[in-house]
Amino acid sequence: MEGIRILYPFLHLFLILACLIGYACFLEVKLGLDAQFGPISAISFISVGLIFFGYMGLLFPGIYIMYIIGLGLFVFCLLAYPKIYKKNLYIYGLAGFVMLVYTGLFLKSNVGDYDAFSHWGLAVRLMQTSRALPSAMDKCISFSDYPLAMPIFCLFNSGRTLYQENLYQQAHALVLVFSILPILDPTREKSGNTWLKNIFMGIVFIFTVAVVEVANVRTFTMYIDSILATVAFTLSYMVYYYRKDVRRVWLPFLLMGSFLISIKHSGLIFLIFSMILLIFFMIKEKKASIGLLIGLLVPFIVQQAWILHHKRTFVVEEASKHSISFA
Repeated sequence: MEGIRILYPFLHLFLILACLIGYACFLEVKLGLDAQFGPISAISFISVGLIFFGYMGLLFPGIYIMYIIGLGLFVFCLLAYPKIYKKNLYIYGLAGFVMLVYTGLFLKSNVGDYDAFSHWGLAVRLMQTSRALPSAMDKCISFSDYPLAMPIFCLFNSGRTLYQENLYQQAHALVLVFSILPILDPTREKSGNTWLKNIFMGIVFIFTVAVVEVANVRTFTMYIDSILATVAFTLSYMVYYYRKDVRRVWLPFLLMGSFLISIKHSGLIFLIFSMILLIFFMIKEKKASIGLLIGLLVPFIVQQAWILHHKRTFVVEEASKHSISFA
């Protein structure tokens, strides 16, 4: 039984990667979104979507729905668009290798810090037992107005299983790895040194993940500061990457922007910076569209929905000292 418990995180990793890659492949087929931006967009969609399922009291049904859709898209795209998987084998293989290393490090690991500020692990455990978003009756949550995007993604990664804190850490590692993945831009030209360039970029990617982890060790503790920074970087970098035709990023921007502001209220600062960058390139390249307008507005709607939910759910709470909003 102990052997199964140790091996399970590895088996689980393959399933969660298949789910995320399924969504990413679908985004690539429908929007032409490059592979390095797909998984973090999928994580954003899942996390924000589950927040709204939680508002409706359907948190766990939402988890199963999101999971089944992701795996279904993986199988569908594998059958209908096998060339996409072949083309992206290097990127997803490299990310998968890094996640295998992380998962190995997390075996028999528990979350390292549960203090009042880093209450994220407590929030996940609470939702896993109550099968719902925290309520006014849940006194273990110190700062009830903190958004729950990261705890909810941790729940998505572990909610279908027995209680294992290493799966919470695995979820944090997934967000960290896939929000750094966009620095990879594998060369697709059939030149003699293509693989040499890809190997070099792979080393840069692994080195960057290692530097972020060593310089600001938060994965074991479930602090979200590094996650906030790397997701903010990805959002701005994506806008710059598609600067010649920013209309292509309206949906990924909507998803990642909503995810960013749902990780922590202070994500609003980074979101505004990315919006200014998007508007700049939109005007410069004359690429305005209704989709971009929707992408700019929806993150604020998502934030206001959380604020409204919080006001209706919690009568008395300890306010966060780091909240930023337009409310």
